Amino acid sequence: MKGFPTSLVIMMIIMLSFSLPVYAGAEEAVATIEGISGNLKIQRKGIGEWEAATLNAPLYPGDKLRTDIDSYAALIYADGSQLKLNSNTLLKFQQLEAEEKRSLQLLFGEIWVLVRPSGRSFEVETPAAIAQVRGTEFDIMVFPEGRSILTVLEGKISFSNEYGSVIVETLERTKADPGSLPPPLSRVEPISNG
Repeated sequence: MKGFPTSLVIMMIIMLSFSLPVYAGAEEAVATIEGISGNLKIQRKGIGEWEAATLNAPLYPGDKLRTDIDSYAALIYADGSQLKLNSNTLLKFQQLEAEEKRSLQLLFGEIWVLVRPSGRSFEVETPAAIAQVRGTEFDIMVFPEGRSILTVLEGKISFSNEYGSVIVETLERTKADPGSLPPPLSRVEPISNG
């Protein structure tokens, strides 16, 4: 029985050498799309085109998600933490060196987050401040000019920028404008189901 022709072997070695880095450098998904209502677009890291997102699609560091007007999305992390995007929202999954930290960049719009205590910290960076949490439920909204409003529904969050920080606890709200210290907190009335 004859062996493979030398040219075929060389071509196979070249093809394998180009494909190895793709598998060796594969990143782990940070979350999965659990629900979509309306139009949800995704821009994969390194790819300039926006495309329609699909249910159960994995999300990786560097990916961006965008909801249109009257569109919403729900995401879930492996530890059960949840994230919901309101309409007209743009966010990016940050790339982090530390395995014990998850981070999002909320460029504009509104998200609701329920972080399950897992030993990992979770942060949301806005144009005006960074919200750092471990296990809590909160809502954060970013306006086009960068103003960020944080409402803590349960738990405690450090909300900080280069001018200082505040600790926001259950049923408290604060805001931050780019270039200024977050002002004193205000109370939020609980929502009654009656």
